Amino acid sequence: MASETTTCTRRCGGNIKPSRFVKADTVAYSVLVATDGSGSAGDVVFGVSQKQVWLPPLGIPGGTNALDDGYAGTTASPPITVYKDGAECYILSGAAFSVNANLKSDSDGRGISAGTTADNIGAVALEAATAANQLIKCRVLLGTRAA
Repeated sequence: MASETTTCTRRCGGNIKPSRFVKADTVAYSVLVATDGSGSAGDVVFGVSQKQVWLPPLGIPGGTNALDDGYAGTTASPPITVYKDGAECYILSGAAFSVNANLKSDSDGRGISAGTTADNIGAVALEAATAANQLIKCRVLLGTRAA
């Protein structure tokens, strides 16, 4: 019996930033940035995008980078690594939250605390975030928050 891995590679259906929640695209083997979805429950999460950008940071030191576009992947990039259910990885915080908080996606794919019944959970925080835009260790945990 083959063992299940906690990462996979997927094409990008759009621009995807590093360490963001992603959702399945309508195109096979492709992902998009997850958003806060309809009714603010958050999109159903497929996983978390890789931490690295796809282009090297070449350019003049202290100046502009000639290549790095700030994305983990784009429609023109090679497939990206996606962390799946059970994987430990990094998520960018969208707000402050406590350790062990259930996280859902905000409008930019960042992790925010899931606070209501039926929120689509994408991960559980292994560290606390004190503000937005912090890289936080998490465990991908897909599901829906129970009452």
